[in-house]
Amino acid sequence: MTMARRPAGFTVVEVLVAIALLGIILTATSSLFIATTMVGATSRTATDAAVVAQEEFEILRGMSFNAIPGGTGDCLARTVIAVRTYTCARTVEINPVIDGTPEPNMKRITVTIGWAAGGQSRTYVVRTIYADVEQ
Repeated sequence: MTMARRPAGFTVVEVLVAIALLGIILTATSSLFIATTMVGATSRTATDAAVVAQEEFEILRGMSFNAIPGGTGDCLARTVIAVRTYTCARTVEINPVIDGTPEPNMKRITVTIGWAAGGQSRTYVVRTIYADVEQ
C-alpha cells in the first residue's frame, strides 16, 4: 500500500493563520508608529516654544539694562513658527525680592509662551535674572 503524495503548497488553513498573524503584527506596528508621530509633533511644538522664549531673551540681551522696561507686556520676538501661532508675554520685575531681600540693580524677567495643542492650552515659562554690571 502506497501513500498518496500531498501536492506542494500551503493549505487554506495555513494561509488564514499567516494572514491573521500578519494582521496582528501590522496593527501593533501601526499603533506604535502613530504614537511615535504624536510624541514627535508634541516635542517639536515645545521646542518651537522654547525658541520663541530664547529669541525674546536675545532681544533683551541686546538692549541696555536701563532700556528694558519694567512691568508686563507682549514680547518683541516673533510668535509664528511654521503654521503655529504662539502667545508671548513678558514680565520684568525691577529690584526683585529674592529670599526676602530686595536686590538692587537687578531685573527678574519671566517669559511665558502659550499655545493650543489637541484642544488643550499649553504653556512654557522661562525665568532669568539680569544684573546691571556697569554700576
